[in-house]
Amino acid sequence: MADAHGVVMLPTADLKPHPRNYNRHPDDQVERLAQSLRRYGQRKAVVVQRSTMRILAGEGVWLAARLAGIETLTVDLWDCSDEEALAYLVDDNRLAELAQPELAQLAAVAGELAAVELSPISLDELALKDLRAEIGDPEKNLQDPGPQEPPAEPVTKPGDLWLCGEHRLLCGDSTNDSTASRFRGDNKATCLLTSPPYHVGKEYEQGQDWEAFVALLTMVFSQWALFVEPGGYAFVNFAQSTSHPMATAELYRSLFVDSLGWQWHAHRGWHRPASLPYYSVSSPRPVGELEYLHTYRAPGGGEEIVRDITISSRGLWKTGGPDDTEHPAMMATELGSILMLAIGLLTLLLVRALQ
Repeated sequence: MADAHGVVMLPTADLKPHPRNYNRHPDDQVERLAQSLRRYGQRKAVVVQRSTMRILAGEGVWLAARLAGIETLTVDLWDCSDEEALAYLVDDNRLAELAQPELAQLAAVAGELAAVELSPISLDELALKDLRAEIGDPEKNLQDPGPQEPPAEPVTKPGDLWLCGEHRLLCGDSTNDSTASRFRGDNKATCLLTSPPYHVGKEYEQGQDWEAFVALLTMVFSQWALFVEPGGYAFVNFAQSTSHPMATAELYRSLFVDSLGWQWHAHRGWHRPASLPYYSVSSPRPVGELEYLHTYRAPGGGEEIVRDITISSRGLWKTGGPDDTEHPAMMATELGSILMLAIGLLTLLLVRALQ
């Protein structure tokens, strides 16, 4: 039984449809396949029996190539018997039909692609509308039973790593070296945005003295630094500690610059309304009028001019925060859009400079 293959470029006109292929290709499908060839090119070889030049897989692509005027195709020539050829033809058609698509995920992906003007050729606007009507609104079927008692035997155990598409979720202690390394893998981040403990008397900080706070941040920052690629940035949001108000900013600068060797890149301030003197109703305590945002740059990214590290009128951002007496005026909600705009402008300037 021969099993010799060879991928070559052949004239489209040299290929023949298999007379026993029971699949038919309507005009609409062939036209969409032709659009696919124009957009993506030919990404899979057409499988052809060498002795007969009959197509065993990819007849629709062959028809689309003829429609699009494509004169050559990438072909996988296979030395096989007639019986093997026929069996492979049937299996190639049938095995793909055995897949079970998750329609809700398909609709979500198609919607995301439509938003960036790259709608799937196989799913036009009308078909997407019909698909959404078929699956309905999943949120309408959700029923929240309210708070539940935790199970006696939790499903998730310390050390479990959940891979959620592009995202990773790890159950473990983020200050542990092995846990952080397993979570990170080989990945590096361009930008780290974090709001560490403030040491201002929140519930989870009760009983923590200044020395313990410094030790915690030293351990945590040593882990965070491993996540950022050379030349990447860290944005650290913080407030002045109620016990050491004059030492907080210097603590962060010392940890990043002196201990980690990073560059102090910028110093900004969040201005909160003076009408909000307390952090929350349930845990009342005075808070300062300002919170701060330090920007640090990891070594290894080339030379860059250090900006002014004083808070000027240009570096003071004002925000009213959410209308919530339990959590007023924390980190400004517009921070994400500000950072994305800044990164986008820097990228545009770099592209123009290289042109």
